[in-house]
Amino acid sequence: FSESLAWSGVHNWYRGFQKFRTINDSLGFSSLEDLDFESWREYWTLEEQGYEENAVSKEIFWQSTWQDKPYSTFAPDQFKLDLALIDDDRVYSEDGTPVGVLTESLPIPFEYRSLKRETGVQPPLESLAEPTLDD
Repeated sequence: FSESLAWSGVHNWYRGFQKFRTINDSLGFSSLEDLDFESWREYWTLEEQGYEENAVSKEIFWQSTWQDKPYSTFAPDQFKLDLALIDDDRVYSEDGTPVGVLTESLPIPFEYRSLKRETGVQPPLESLAEPTLDD
């Protein structure tokens, strides 16, 4: 079973996981193999079907609290890391940017898009009038 899984990751941060892979018997009752974080990293260092480079398993800090809020209220800025609280150079990827989501590439939720439109510049009223034959 383990040979049918491929995994590739660079600069992944994991938090709150005790088991990174579990294989159960065919009835699902007993665990045949569990991997903790260190075993997971070691496995993917030796495995030919994938890799895990510079993985970290420790606390990650966010600029805002989003974990207990409804998904419908999420906005891209909520997923920015609080880099001042993370004392680990691995929080930066190879290109020097912080790991994690590129918040500027996330879609803006519908509520925010409609607010943005409402505050935008409105066309002059005369441009909304129906054209006449004289035009």
